[in-house]
Amino acid sequence: MNNHKFFSIRPLILSFLSLLTACAESVQQTTMMPTQKDFSLFVYDVNQDGRPDIYEYIKEVADTNRQNKIMRMIFKREIDLNFDGKVDVTKYYNESEQIIQEHFDLDFDGKIDLKETYEKGLLVKQEIDHDFDGKIDTIKRFNDKGQLIEKITQKNPQVKAYYFEYYVNGKIDRAGVDKNGDGQVDEWETSKEKSPS
Repeated sequence: MNNHKFFSIRPLILSFLSLLTACAESVQQTTMMPTQKDFSLFVYDVNQDGRPDIYEYIKEVADTNRQNKIMRMIFKREIDLNFDGKVDVTKYYNESEQIIQEHFDLDFDGKIDLKETYEKGLLVKQEIDHDFDGKIDTIKRFNDKGQLIEKITQKNPQVKAYYFEYYVNGKIDRAGVDKNGDGQVDEWETSKEKSPS
């Protein structure tokens, strides 16, 4: 799958994910699964086929705003987007219930193809498997304004060459190639004309 197809499917999945989550919130029938751990598991059968589509992992924590009170906090949510019984999206949350990481299986093969990391609710890093071979081939880093600042790509897994791109104000500032995979850029190219890819 080429990069264009890869990124054209992501907005569709995110839209569907929002719709599925909204549907789950309106579903009256939820099941609390007993666990042996220190958390509760709530499951939602959105399409009512008898199999859970959304799993919410909830733990009880002390409410810092109210003395001697306990509040429930979600720390993980798993979602089956295509209703095949397998988890396609996993979201992890911190103690403030802010998203800290998301894992996506974009081709529904059971392997993570896109991992997104957040800090204070903002996307700071993407790890992408463009060719769906189970190995990350692109890493993108973003600043606190959501702008791309760094992109590292391995275009051919048989060759240990990595391509580095650095951005300033959303435009490519310089690019380099590590020809032997030692983590050091061997050749640099600078340009102010290119835009992020």
